[in-house]
Amino acid sequence: MHETSAYRRWGTRTNLILEALSDRLDTELPLPDTGSTHEDLTTFFTALAAFLTTPTGRYLACLALTAPDDDPQSDQLRYQLWTARLDRARILVQRGIDRGDLPPDSTPEFLLEAWSAPSTCASCNATSPQGTPT
Repeated sequence: MHETSAYRRWGTRTNLILEALSDRLDTELPLPDTGSTHEDLTTFFTALAAFLTTPTGRYLACLALTAPDDDPQSDQLRYQLWTARLDRARILVQRGIDRGDLPPDSTPEFLLEAWSAPSTCASCNATSPQGTPT
């Protein structure tokens, strides 16, 4: 693909990377359905923590957590990335509610953000031995 075609489709390098990483994240983090809410959530968040230790995972976390830039398209893609991730993972919480394992008034967004935030932030703060972000 020619560089001008890529810029015409995605606008910026950041947008291209966000879309590619979003697709990779879906592949790397399938939603388990073991029949146990505890097991599903443990499996999912263990896989998420492992993914966030990879260079791709760290990059995605840092890119998604960075302050919005001046490009409205990048901001929109960043929003879509997190919305899509939360929509997918919300299924795990909803299954738990349906099974009676979680209270019916549980807020999936709050639970998912609370459970994933420490790993996400830690991966973004990881540094190489030279003290530079990895």
